[in-house]
Amino acid sequence: MNKLLTIVMPAYNMEAYLGGALDSILACKRADRVEALVVDDGSTDATPQVIATFEQKAPNVVRGVRKENGHYGSAVNRGIAEATGDYVKVVDSDDWVDGGALDELLAFLESAGEVDLVLSDYVRVFEDCEEPVSVADIPPRKVLPFSDVRLRPCIMHAITYRRDVLRKSGLRLDEGILFTDDEYALFPTAWVNTLAYVPEPVYRYRLGRAEQSVSPENLERTLADNWQVAQAVMAWRRSLAARGVQPANLAYVNEKCAAIAYEHIRRRLLSSDAEQGRRVTRELEAFLTDDVGIAPADLERHVRFLRATDYAGWGVLAAYKKRRAKG
Repeated sequence: MNKLLTIVMPAYNMEAYLGGALDSILACKRADRVEALVVDDGSTDATPQVIATFEQKAPNVVRGVRKENGHYGSAVNRGIAEATGDYVKVVDSDDWVDGGALDELLAFLESAGEVDLVLSDYVRVFEDCEEPVSVADIPPRKVLPFSDVRLRPCIMHAITYRRDVLRKSGLRLDEGILFTDDEYALFPTAWVNTLAYVPEPVYRYRLGRAEQSVSPENLERTLADNWQVAQAVMAWRRSLAARGVQPANLAYVNEKCAAIAYEHIRRRLLSSDAEQGRRVTRELEAFLTDDVGIAPADLERHVRFLRATDYAGWGVLAAYKKRRAKG
């Protein structure tokens, strides 16, 4: 039977979590329609043994691919290249899926025909609580033209792409750095013609691990990676002028680009390098106004403040942000 959905699962030294992630996929009733493609990114722990165990346990579902370490983007690139399913979803190996919700997604994919982008809700899972996230306010389980929908910018955890759209877009994530999930959530959307929404929370997003790139302890250490992604996003957005992107897609792209730019500015305000912070923030402000088309009066408040003070107030705002971050 052809695979309906490939779940690409990048894994680097994830022996503690990978088994749980794979078990969550196998728990769904339609697991035989899933290819769980684990891309071992040069792990040095027992991750390869975990993969081998599950390949023996569920040979029709789990498939492992081993490669030299190249970080997250390279593992996703390899997974997309190897995927055999009609659709592709990326699930980090320290996260997991809800088996029942995944069954609902698979049932929809079986019945819907071709749809370029399917959104589903997800849950942010902390050590002491859970936070459901609803990603769209559109009729559920209905294939709609992208031009008929106004979407909020979505993150990777909400997204399932048709494999042909990924390949048509020419998607190739930056390698050797973190935060390329922003590229994954953005670049293919310029070529999406149809979409649908399955409201079940498929993805379970684990938060709170100190090793995560999104943890407060790692924000400044990983700032260079985040900036490289922001630069890639700016260059890609500028390239669209010559590529004939439809107005509705461009409107969504602009909102997502703005979200990425604002997020980097917020991260940059926690940096100890004030001079570089001023320079980078000024460059992002110019991108927001000149390329994304946001009027200066409509910029977010902290960017308006910096613009009004000709960035002389950067240190004041940075100090305020740091105090807030420390609680």
